[in-house]
Formats: sequence, structure tokens, C-alpha cells
Amino acid sequence: MTGWITRLAKRRCPSCAALQPLYVAYRGGAPLPRGPQDVVACPGCGTPLRLEASTTDPGGVKAGILMIVGLTAAVLALVYAAAGAELGTVTLALLVVVLVAVGWLAGMLWNGLAARGRQVVVAAPQDRGERP
Repeated sequence: MTGWITRLAKRRCPSCAALQPLYVAYRGGAPLPRGPQDVVACPGCGTPLRLEASTTDPGGVKAGILMIVGLTAAVLALVYAAAGAELGTVTLALLVVVLVAVGWLAGMLWNGLAARGRQVVVAAPQDRGERP
């Protein structure tokens, strides 16, 4: 699932132009986004690389707030509409699950597009845990 996000971000190695992964590990089955501190060897040439932090939203705080507010408003609007249309509990639950899935996919898409603004750079020795 994370492969299409990596392709969307279009982050490539400066040496060999190999596509760089945006996710570095899995915790409990969920992918963890690659942070600016994560040094990963290029899958093409083995050069230790890292992604620079985003200059517009370094911690993803703006994106997180926007997603929470947006999904909360969407769930409340859905509950209000379901009450007006007299939908059953099962139908409402299914609609909420669909809405959460759409929000999850939108978050992944947001991460992929936001990563386009992050540069791939060769990691300095101190970034790799070595002495300079």
C-alpha cells in the first residue's frame, strides 16, 4: 500500500536516481513515515541517505490538525444527515467506517504530496552514528 505513496513523492537518490522509500519500519502492522533523523541506505547504490525536514510543516502539525478537524466535521455531518434521513444504526456504522477509510487514504496521499518538498541528501557521518 505504501508503494504508490513512495512513487507519488518522487524522491530519488542524488547518485543513482533510485526511488527512495518514504516509510522506514512497521509498528503493529502500520507503516512509520521516514523522518529527517532516519538514515536509510539507497536501494540502488547503498549510499546512506536521509530526507530533510519539511520547511513548511516540519512536524506535520498543521496537517494533523487539519485532518482531525476535517474528519470530525465530516463524522458530525454524517450523523446529522443520517438522523434526518432516519437511517439505521448498521447503515450509519458502515458509513462511518467508509468515511474513516477515506480519511486514512487522504492522509497517506497528503504525506506523499508533502514529501515532494523534502530533499534527499547524503547523510553526514554524525547522522549515521559515526564520528566525523
